[in-house]
Amino acid sequence: MSTQSTTMMEHPLFILPDVAATDTGFTQEELAEDIDGLQLGFQRVKIPSGGQVQFELPGEDPDNPDYSKTLEGVIVYSHNANSYWPAGEDYDDNTPPSCQSTDGKVGYGAPGGLCTDCPYNRYGSDTKGTGRGKACKNQRIIYLLRSGEAMPIQLSLSPTSITPYAQFVNTAFASRRRGVCGSVVQIGLKKKNNGKGNVFYDLRRSWTVKGEGLFPDQRKTIVEKGRKLLGSTVSLTLCEAIVKYGRGRIEDRVRSEFHRDLFFDKSLEIEVINLRAARVDKRDILQDLQDVANGIEVIHAADSLKAAKAQKRARREAAKARKIRKAEAMVLSHGWDGLEDMWKRRAEKLLDGDRIDELLQQRQTPKTAPPKETQLSLFLDEPDQPLDATYQCTLGNTTVRKEHEPCPAW
Repeated sequence: MSTQSTTMMEHPLFILPDVAATDTGFTQEELAEDIDGLQLGFQRVKIPSGGQVQFELPGEDPDNPDYSKTLEGVIVYSHNANSYWPAGEDYDDNTPPSCQSTDGKVGYGAPGGLCTDCPYNRYGSDTKGTGRGKACKNQRIIYLLRSGEAMPIQLSLSPTSITPYAQFVNTAFASRRRGVCGSVVQIGLKKKNNGKGNVFYDLRRSWTVKGEGLFPDQRKTIVEKGRKLLGSTVSLTLCEAIVKYGRGRIEDRVRSEFHRDLFFDKSLEIEVINLRAARVDKRDILQDLQDVANGIEVIHAADSLKAAKAQKRARREAAKARKIRKAEAMVLSHGWDGLEDMWKRRAEKLLDGDRIDELLQQRQTPKTAPPKETQLSLFLDEPDQPLDATYQCTLGNTTVRKEHEPCPAW
């Protein structure tokens, strides 16, 4: 969205129109005949959508308008105006409003009547936007006469531009007891900052570490950077106001967070530094390296929060794995029909159908006994056979048969 920015300027020369000139060869009677029966109006200046910071001026070719970043001239007249379009209709130059007021006081149309009593002229009646504004569009119409032109151009200030215009008139004219039409002004556009952000600050903690034995005490300092003050993003304007006026309360809040540590450790010092308002927190790598070189431990709050989330996620995954193993063991030991309803629901939640079928099939498969271990035998399979004859002995699972040799077991 764009807003108008008005500033005073010194113009070297302003050419006023000579309405009394008679050397044009065109009389007032001829002009009256030409415009008889016609509805004349002022050329309107449009503000292009999409956040463009330039005005759209009507040119000689309607399909190719002229563009200008600023408008210079004399404000010959201005007045309030209100326009209301019913819900479901958007503002359009080609769509007339259902109710309109040319002075901001009395409206004509539906609902019509006094604007101060109209429910659509109250904050909170806007159902098409954020719900905090007015359904009726309040405007300020300015008629600007540019140098060398006979007719002024019409510029409609949006609701968000009325306050800057009022501040400009108050500062440049009313406080100096001067008329608005007595000076040449320049009107420009600037993008309105509708962004949201947060209040960030760095927390410096310093304390004394007792030395052991002959080692002296050491002073340790940790700086936690990028801490958020607010739980959610708010308007940057509000954030800037908090930074400007709320430092004392922020320091008290931080000190209350560490009240136990401050009570038991008298050497602990807490300091809030680099209080700022921003959309997102940006890291200063060079400053971090400088702090580390000075012996300061640097911690970023975003990294700590990310690590805490990762640990929490790992704990959840480990707990889920334990639940899955327990459900699988119950299915294997009791079967599906033998499970209680609670375990059935838990198994259906943790295990898919293929895994349950696999476990049930595994449970029905008969278990094979593990192979038995064979002890080393030192005796002959045929003890009645002579030693000098052919013999057979068993070593573990291997059978060795030899002839005319003594058995190695003997």
